Amino acid sequence: MHIITAAIAGDHSMSATPETRAKVDVWIDNVRHAGAKEAVVDAIARADARARAVRATFNGEDSVLGQRYTFLGVRFDHRERTVCCADKVPMALQQVDIEAVTIGELESVIGKLFYASAVLGHAPLYYWLLKTVRRRLHRVNAGYCDIKEKAELPQAAMAQLKEWRGVIIANEPRHVSKELSGTPRWVMYSDASLQGWGAVLICKVTGEVFVGGNKWRERPHNINAAETRALALAITAFRAKMAGCEVQVFVDNTTTLSAATKRRTRSFAVEGELRALLETMRGGSFKFDYVASADNLADPITRD
Repeated sequence: MHIITAAIAGDHSMSATPETRAKVDVWIDNVRHAGAKEAVVDAIARADARARAVRATFNGEDSVLGQRYTFLGVRFDHRERTVCCADKVPMALQQVDIEAVTIGELESVIGKLFYASAVLGHAPLYYWLLKTVRRRLHRVNAGYCDIKEKAELPQAAMAQLKEWRGVIIANEPRHVSKELSGTPRWVMYSDASLQGWGAVLICKVTGEVFVGGNKWRERPHNINAAETRALALAITAFRAKMAGCEVQVFVDNTTTLSAATKRRTRSFAVEGELRALLETMRGGSFKFDYVASADNLADPITRD
């Protein structure tokens, strides 16, 4: 099927008369032409002619030239520069009864979640859930249980599974940056004191520096809660500038660093602030690292 589709579509490696002005992507029975409008129109006409010659048919709806289309389960919008999942994966996840999921169904659900997370740019940092799933699948491979048995996830793992599924079902479009992936475009420093919070955002491409911060409206109970709240406020303040880009975030509080990285905490004082932080992080790509307090560029702002 892949060879036949590639030949009909005019893929350079398969076609006897390759179309060099338009880029051709072929995957099994999916075809995508990209390039200048005139070249794409010509390539589609050639593909349609080859298809008619061998009495093959294309889906007419998907053959329309446009900036919005679905390819390999991903909905591309070149006009808004966004991507999101096609309806198939979110609908399939919504139909699964998470409370009564079997081990086999759990394996399928986790696979769909990983695929959709890659599309939406969502970092699946649900370590406790993934560790539990690995243990369940190991028991099946070792012959201790059957794949049709109920997974019976612990409460913490079930909560993470519901949260992860909720993010994918929401299917919020991700803005795609023109920058090449690799090193983060933005670097952000976040800090807090009992007087206020501060943040510094630096663009590694242009060298621009943005500063934010303020005094507390409601003073936090302790410094760990203050640091976590400051990080949420910093992300909110600079969200528009960081949209669609990977951001490297430096904090000087190990409790906040652990909570933001693992997306969970044992600290009762930080728990409420962490929920607000995770909400602000949704749809973004963040890498958290530790920086010494003396080297934190946001530190002076919190004391002004």
